[in-house]
Amino acid sequence: FDVGRSFQYDGAGRFTFVPWLRAITRAGSGAVSGLVSRLDTGAPIANAAVSITVASDTSLALFVPIATSRTGSDGRFRASFLRPGRYDVVVTDPGSGRDSQARRVEVLAGETADAGAFGF
Repeated sequence: FDVGRSFQYDGAGRFTFVPWLRAITRAGSGAVSGLVSRLDTGAPIANAAVSITVASDTSLALFVPIATSRTGSDGRFRASFLRPGRYDVVVTDPGSGRDSQARRVEVLAGETADAGAFGF
């Protein structure tokens, strides 16, 4: 169950609940992880939104999130159960609402791809 994709915003201040389910095996999937922090102090940013889409250079690019995540109090995030392939990772700073540049990662079955550090 993907909570982040299950509540769809209509642009007029309302959300529609549409349950979003994905089925994939742990062995056949991978994950993406990373860190979000303040550029000026290095302090971790908690509750930053992370969106993962199919890489824009593939024929399957939909430009809608395939998976979502949030950073913990330590600024770290992890999105699991992704099919092997190339993905773009974008982080949204909860304080300013600004989006990071997309970061390309390659997900392999049974492994965690490191998207690196995002700074705001």
